[in-house]
Amino acid sequence: GHISSVIFYLLPIGSMLTECRALLFAAMETTSGALARILHKLAERQDIQDKLREELIIARGDKENIPYDQLVSLPYLDALCRESLRL
Repeated sequence: GHISSVIFYLLPIGSMLTECRALLFAAMETTSGALARILHKLAERQDIQDKLREELIIARGDKENIPYDQLVSLPYLDALCRESLRL
């Protein structure tokens, strides 16, 4: 659908892979482990990925970026992060 196709045009795939590598391998071990769990869960569960993508797209609206204060107040993103850290 429209929502899933929009996300893929925000960052070129090469840039996205570079960012992922930097986050996973240059970050502290606990950070990379948490990110790996989140990315693994998103890869396994398309429904979770879709819901998170929708929340982020709605929060972004017509802005180029989501302001930090708004980003940290997104309930589904917060729940996903907290659950990943709990495990």
